[in-house]
Amino acid sequence: MATKLIYSAIIAVLLVSLGSRELTSSQSKAAPKIYVSDFQKDNVIGNLGFPLGTVVRITGTIFDGEEIGSKALSSETMMKVMTVNGHKIPSPPVFIHPGKKEDRPVPGSTFDYYVHESGAFRGVVDPPQELGIQYEPIAHDGFYYHSELVIHKNNHPAPKHK
Repeated sequence: MATKLIYSAIIAVLLVSLGSRELTSSQSKAAPKIYVSDFQKDNVIGNLGFPLGTVVRITGTIFDGEEIGSKALSSETMMKVMTVNGHKIPSPPVFIHPGKKEDRPVPGSTFDYYVHESGAFRGVVDPPQELGIQYEPIAHDGFYYHSELVIHKNNHPAPKHK
């Protein structure tokens, strides 16, 4: 009896906390609204610290996506950017290497590229249940901005995957 009461209380607390996480969560209240029209007026600053579309020189290290611990990135070759235009970055951003898999450098090697950063909003959007759309639910990270690099020049070719 006491065990059932404890389980019922735990379930009630979970339901109340999950119910309060709808669109009015404290995180979405605190986050400022950004309108698409604002992207057209101002320069959007990317993860490299420069406006998107600005060509910069980056250096860093290559590592295997398995090190991140995300199943989605486990087969990717990753880039950890250590410098931008010769200046060290305090919190080095990480990107998926944009080259063809067979042309990507091997993990543990370094890179020196001229690149520009761009990106897009991508992801899976779960339709509201009231629409009656039948779909197979899948695990996903939601809908978010995905940053990408476009390589313009490789300043020192590194060993490639075999």
